[in-house]
Amino acid sequence: MTKEKFYTLLGELDGELICSAAHPPAKRRSAVLLRWASAAACVCLIAAGAGLWHAAGRAKPPAENSSAAEIAVESGEVTIYYTADGQLLSRTEYLPLTPQAVFSCWREANGIGEEVRLLHTEIRSNGTEYTAGESAAGYQTGDTFIYCITVSKELAQYCTGAENDPLPESLKRTMTGYGYINYSEFILNLE
Repeated sequence: MTKEKFYTLLGELDGELICSAAHPPAKRRSAVLLRWASAAACVCLIAAGAGLWHAAGRAKPPAENSSAAEIAVESGEVTIYYTADGQLLSRTEYLPLTPQAVFSCWREANGIGEEVRLLHTEIRSNGTEYTAGESAAGYQTGDTFIYCITVSKELAQYCTGAENDPLPESLKRTMTGYGYINYSEFILNLE
């Protein structure tokens, strides 16, 4: 797994998991025990999630063409920031907690056409990778996170170009506000 892919996936992790990873256990357990424990935890999480889903009255079979990744995406309330008459406003939407879903809702709320696309997202951190033997690797979580997104260059036609243009600020607040990470910086690239 590359660092870039790892940082991207790290942005989709639960905050508790990230915090717990910052304090590794004092004792090293065998790799086999850790694998079995991880597998058991995954089975428990899937069973618990299915039970909660069913209890909420939303149980329905997945679509024929849906992938496991689509089924496992968490949904939640997201604050979408948008501009109206030069003002920065917000509304709350219940969405899948993915960059694409949040960006699409932001784009719609701001009246931006579909030619503007989210091309890439990346979370950079000052954390470090380490190896613990031949087949085990780990990651020590850092304390600063930079959220970088690349949007198609057509976004520029919707911006005023003024220094205090609220549209880029609405994008920043929307994209950095739905996860469990406090970002120290936001970088917007147009490509």
